Amino acid sequence: MTAADLELIKAELAQLPPPPRSLTKAEALRELAPELARMQASGHTAASIAAALSARGLKVSVRAVARTLASAVPKNRRRAAAGKRLEGSAAGEAVSSAPSQA
Repeated sequence: MTAADLELIKAELAQLPPPPRSLTKAEALRELAPELARMQASGHTAASIAAALSARGLKVSVRAVARTLASAVPKNRRRAAAGKRLEGSAAGEAVSSAPSQA
C-alpha cells in the first residue's frame, strides 16, 4: 500500500453518503399523524390504530397514539370543540370554578 493508495481511499471514503438514520417511534408517529387522524375520523380508536401499527412492526402504545392524535388537531379546532362542550352543559350557563355564595 502506498501513500497514493491511502489518499485514494481517503477521497473515496469522504464521498460516501451517511447511512440512513432510523426514526424513533415518536418521529414515526409524527410522520404518520395525518393518516392516523384520517383513520380516527373514519371511526378507528386509538387502540385499534395502535394494534394496526403494532401488527405492521411499529410497536406503540395506545397512549402514544392518543397523544399523537391530540397533537395533530390544530389548536383552534381544540378550542372550538371545548367551547361546544361548554355550550352543551345542563342549562347552558357559564361554568365557574368559584364557590357559590348563598
